[in-house]
This record gives sequence, structure tokens and C-alpha cells, in this order.
Amino acid sequence: MRPVRIINTLIQKDPARRFRDAHHLLEEFKKLQRRIAPVAPWEIGGKEAGSGPPRAAAAAAAIGGLNDLATWALKATIFGRMVATAYPGGGGPPKVMEAVENIWRMAAATTRLDGELQAEAKRNENLERRGREFAAQVGRRIEDLSREHSRLKREIAAASVDLSRLSDDYHLANEELVKAREIIATIDKGRDEMTDGLRPAYEMAGAAAARRQGRAEAVAKVEAKINKWQEDCSRIEAQLSEYREQLDRHSLSIEGDLEAGRQRLASKVQQRSKLADGLADSTTYLADHFRGKSECAPLYEELEELDRSSVVADVENPEAQPPFA
Repeated sequence: MRPVRIINTLIQKDPARRFRDAHHLLEEFKKLQRRIAPVAPWEIGGKEAGSGPPRAAAAAAAIGGLNDLATWALKATIFGRMVATAYPGGGGPPKVMEAVENIWRMAAATTRLDGELQAEAKRNENLERRGREFAAQVGRRIEDLSREHSRLKREIAAASVDLSRLSDDYHLANEELVKAREIIATIDKGRDEMTDGLRPAYEMAGAAAARRQGRAEAVAKVEAKINKWQEDCSRIEAQLSEYREQLDRHSLSIEGDLEAGRQRLASKVQQRSKLADGLADSTTYLADHFRGKSECAPLYEELEELDRSSVVADVENPEAQPPFA
């Protein structure tokens, strides 16, 4: 398992077997986070804010109302037949007629709201998906640049050690050259022959000068490499800052759109809940009104059978039941 592997790497006694730096440890944590539960910044903000209905409830409201609406339509049909049976001339009490009409009207309004809920939930889902894709794309770029930045920093650190060693050797060679020249200056150079003291001094000066020249060229090359790597690091740091700002701006934009979508969903869920309450009230009133009317007994049995069938369907498939039915 990745967590165990991370811990084992951290507690290794041999430094060569540990993570090379904090960046590589961070990369492992990011891989672990993506594997366990990829979370976008705006999802975190939405959970902390606690605004809007839960997405599970919104999804259930959007996709679970089909059987419920069919039940209301069948009930409206049965109640219409009860009205026609109990009041053949069509002169039923105004409140009864209004209740039947309300069932049809509210069922139609609920159907429209369910369609709007589905569209709104789909819109939010697409927004979240686009946000995740953008965050993943930019995140990969940031990781690649961070990896390259970490590599360059290690190269600079290693080259700095070499530069320090070469510089020390250069100064040592320079000191030897100065010492050799001082020795040569103290020897009588008016003689034509090479004395025993003059020859070693010239040899020491030549060797020191050659070594100093070689070290100077090596120092120049290492300094050029370090300067180039530092320029690359500065460029990468600017790109990383730009990518992070771009990610923050995009996350804020997505979060704003999602928050507006959550508010619309919350408003529509409340409307649907009110419609469901109204449907239940009208149905209860009509059921009480026609209870005990002998001419409506067969229809009342159909109504009770419909209620029992709805309960059985909800028990067998609880996810299909909307939370406000």
C-alpha cells in the first residue's frame, strides 16, 4: 500500500533510500490523494460553507420523481372518476372540484420542475467535471515544473560544491605562483646559467600558473552553468506562480457558478417540496371526502391498491423515492 511505502521510506536509516527532498515527498502525497479521493478546491469550499442542498438529495429529486408523478396522475384520474360517479351531473362541491383540478395542475408543475432539476443538476455536474479536468491539467503542469525546479536546485547545489572546491584550488595555485615569483625575484638573475635555486622556482611558477589557468577556466564553466540554471529556476518559478494564479482564478469562477447553481437547485427543491405537500393535502382531502360513499367503493379500493403498490415499489427500490414525496 502506498501509505505504508511512504512511511517506510521516511524511516529508512540509510539517507540514500529516503526521499531526496520535500518535493518528492509532496509528489507521493499528491499521488496518494488522487488515488484515495480526488477533491477540487471548490468542492472543499462548498462542503465547508454548507450552502445549498446536498448533491445526493438534489440528484434524487431530479431523477427519482418519475414513479411518484405517475402515481399522482393515476390518483387524479381515480378522483376524477369518483367525482363523475358521485356527482353524475358534474355539479360536485366547488372545493372537491378545486382539489381535483389542483392535483392535475400541481402534477404538471412538478413534472416541469423535475425537468428543470435534471437540467440544473447536469449543468452543475458538467461544471464540476470541467473544473476537475482543468485542475488536473494545470496540476500536472505544476508538478512537472516543480520536478524540474527541484532537479535544477539539486544541480545548483552539487555545482556549488564543485565551484567551492575549484575556487579553493585556484586560490591555492595562485598563492603558489606568487610564492614562486617571490623566490625568482630574490635570486640573482644577472647570471647566465640556471642555478640550482632558480630552476625549481621557475618549474614551480610554471606548474602553479598552469594549474591556476586550468582552475580559472573550470570555475568559469561551472559559474556559467550555475547562472543558466538559476535563470531557468527563475523562469520556472514565474511559470509556477502564473499557473497557481490561473488555477485560483478558475477555481473561484467555477465555485461562483456552482454556488449560483446550488441556490437555483435549492429554490427549485423547495418549490417541488411545496407542490408535493399541496398534492398530499388535496389527495387527503378527496380521500376523506369520498370515504364511505358506497358508489365510489370500487374506485376507493383501486386508490388503496395504488397506494399499496407505491409503498411496495418504494421499499424494493428506495433510491427511486424522492426525499420529499
